[in-house]
Amino acid sequence: MYQITVQTYNKKGKEMVDHISIPVGDMDDPGFDDAMHRLTDLLFGLDVDYDDIEGDGDIVVDDMLISASENEPFEKTLEGKKHIYKICGK
Repeated sequence: MYQITVQTYNKKGKEMVDHISIPVGDMDDPGFDDAMHRLTDLLFGLDVDYDDIEGDGDIVVDDMLISASENEPFEKTLEGKKHIYKICGK
């Protein structure tokens, strides 16, 4: 089953401080919409300055959401003020 994992690392010590997995499944699965809403809330709730990510702002998050909705594998690292987020869909 396709799922998204978000690993949160402390920026100073590089230790993992949180690990969240959200099973997304296929579009036809009954919990798909709820999983995508949870994922959207999680990604836009990170302490990331969206104006500084690759110069495209929240387009990076939109790309991850599109990949997740189509069950496409991806890996992305975002840097926040206090944390580094490693986001993976597979």
